Amino acid sequence: MKTLTHVLSTALIGTFFALPLTAGELRVVNENKKQLHIKLIPEGAATESVHKSTYKIRPESYIVLKIQPKHIDNKGYFSIKGDTNWAGVGNDTCEHISVHKNYRVTFQNNTIGTTCVAEEIQDQEK
Repeated sequence: MKTLTHVLSTALIGTFFALPLTAGELRVVNENKKQLHIKLIPEGAATESVHKSTYKIRPESYIVLKIQPKHIDNKGYFSIKGDTNWAGVGNDTCEHISVHKNYRVTFQNNTIGTTCVAEEIQDQEK
């Protein structure tokens, strides 16, 4: 009986640790009066044009993304870069965002483009 209990507990522990980590929730808010283009750039990427996810957010709206390591080249951290014009002038970046935490990332309107502000969200704030 002791052996069966050991086997079952080992199987349960092995199953628990084999489960993938949950994705981090990223709420991206666009406070600008223009459409916002964002890029998720894996930490350590040589250039931002390689291995990036891009999204468009309508003016004065938001999107919610579930980010897993597989979405950003199996990295644990990434940057989010946003711009409101095609030339990339007046863009801003929030860096060192963890895929295992939840964030509210707000792109605020300023005179030359946008400003990025990231805040970690605690579970009860969801």
